[in-house]
Amino acid sequence: MSPVIVWILMNIINTKSINYDDRKKKNYIIICGIIMALMIGLRYKGVGSGDTAFYYSNWKMMSRVSWSDLPGILQRVDLEYGYQIIVWFLSHLFSGGQWLLIFSGVFFSLSVCLFTYRNSKNPVISLMVFNCLGLFNFMVQGLRQAIAMSICLFAYEQCKKKHFIKFILLVAIACLFHASALVFILVYFLSKFKLNTIQMGIFAVLTFVGMQLLPYAFNILNVAMNENYDLNSASESGGIVAILIYAVIILFGLLFKDMSDEHYALFVYSAIVAAVAMLLRNSVNGIAERISHYFAFGQMIVLSNSIASVKEPKIKLLINTATVLLCFGIAFYKASYSILIPYTFFGSGKFWRKL
Repeated sequence: MSPVIVWILMNIINTKSINYDDRKKKNYIIICGIIMALMIGLRYKGVGSGDTAFYYSNWKMMSRVSWSDLPGILQRVDLEYGYQIIVWFLSHLFSGGQWLLIFSGVFFSLSVCLFTYRNSKNPVISLMVFNCLGLFNFMVQGLRQAIAMSICLFAYEQCKKKHFIKFILLVAIACLFHASALVFILVYFLSKFKLNTIQMGIFAVLTFVGMQLLPYAFNILNVAMNENYDLNSASESGGIVAILIYAVIILFGLLFKDMSDEHYALFVYSAIVAAVAMLLRNSVNGIAERISHYFAFGQMIVLSNSIASVKEPKIKLLINTATVLLCFGIAFYKASYSILIPYTFFGSGKFWRKL
């Protein structure tokens, strides 16, 4: 049985248990976190795009680089210095390339699970969204950006506490692994908005103005990332389903606001920014989809907490079950074209099967 299916089934267990005490919530998240860490850490390097194989080889190469040769490698290899230095250090302690996947799997799992534990009132829904709507698939393949995204999940907590300096420091650390994390600074400003008509109107106006300033934003990102993206490289297809899913989640989140959570608005606005970035994917530049992933975690909290705010138990159970089934259906739909399939564990065919 595919480990993807195993994880989805784990998320379906206890669907009828709408209310979670802290112990059940913690135990459930730990179980799912262990499964996620194993899936990411023990996968074959050829699963998905060729990026993982590149990072795998880079880890092995760095394990042979001496301290005196490191400055030259930092200059020649077109990767962020923070990532290269961490890889150099760890690869001298654990030379096998599989250790890169193991360490990243543990870190991704830890960051996502802590984020879910701290913010979600329904971890079943939150982890279903993470697993089925594209975030898990991206984190398996976009390793450096996934590290940056995971660090930014910790920055969310500092944003909630209004610790600006700590927030900026975490974003800066994330940029050392993928410079695109610079866009996450926007989250601190999103935290200032409330879910009322006036502030949502102001946000809409600022979003419109921001879209007019995109040429300047791309210039800043190109300098930060040492890239040459332009405004005439929109993706010609795809993304429509993702945009519709965002729209449904945001609409539901606005109809059933979680008034008991003072930080709920932050995640709604994060989901809106992710949706706008996905729209820009088809109208401006395909790289906007990668930017959207920094804010897409807002979906996990908006959907779970808006469902939790429904008062009528039978209606809540109906919505909860329908959401799980829809996520399950989307996962199967994505499986029909996903490059993660067949999902193979590392090692020879004598010991591991294609799942």
